[in-house]
Amino acid sequence: MISDDLKNHGFSINSLKKLVDIHQGKLPPTSLDYFVILWIINDTTLILEKEALSVEKNDLVYIGPGKRVELVNVEKSDMYVVTFSASFYEKSAKDTFILNSELFFGHEDEIYVTKAIGSAEDFKSLIVERLAMYKIKANDLYLAVAHNCIESLLLDGLLDLQTKNGIGRRDYSSLKIVNQFKVLLQKNYKIDRRVSFYADLLHITPRRLSEMSEEILGMSAKQVIIDKVLKEGLLMLKHTPLTITEVMYELGFKDEGNFSAFFKTHTGSNPKELRLMEPELN
Repeated sequence: MISDDLKNHGFSINSLKKLVDIHQGKLPPTSLDYFVILWIINDTTLILEKEALSVEKNDLVYIGPGKRVELVNVEKSDMYVVTFSASFYEKSAKDTFILNSELFFGHEDEIYVTKAIGSAEDFKSLIVERLAMYKIKANDLYLAVAHNCIESLLLDGLLDLQTKNGIGRRDYSSLKIVNQFKVLLQKNYKIDRRVSFYADLLHITPRRLSEMSEEILGMSAKQVIIDKVLKEGLLMLKHTPLTITEVMYELGFKDEGNFSAFFKTHTGSNPKELRLMEPELN
């Protein structure tokens, strides 16, 4: 099962011991929604898409969506695992830029590894214990603190990346366009779901936008739009008291048949069935 924090808020932080209990000895399955950061407590080996990767004490490991990682020896490994969705972290264009950097996408080794700034004790006191305190005493601020903690870890990695590679190998003009596309999508996904709509706003052709999206995100612009609508719709269906009709209008659909067909086509289930389903791991 997915932890309550991850299911309800799009964010969780767990020690490996707790993680093993939840996922039967595996790291959390990643998907198009989840990003993972590992803080390694002692030397261990990860299996990334069947390839072994040795990581050392105090390494930070950045795992992007869709990358399957497992542990070689759970009993001898120790780490903290931070898991979060793009929708949880992205609050600004800067956030979008960081998430779509080489920390998570396009790095030649598939995942990015760097030394943490500070010790495991620092991580425990500055992040783990801090989050636990806010969750108990100031729950209304907990998610804001969680966002800040994730940002700190991301900036540490981005600093290392830029130190090693200058501005990096990726075409940052494409990255800028895709970031702008995602910001525009956040603002307009309820209004328009056509690739041409966003391409016109960005003053490029729909084909070029899809090429850039494939390059940066690994999926077409059309799929990015579909995923956004599905993600927001599933959140409303499962975690709000809105009726199915209200969700339909909230997402910008005007016809119940089209609304139902959209979800049936892309998930295999209609909105009523999705509302009744228990969340599953991908």
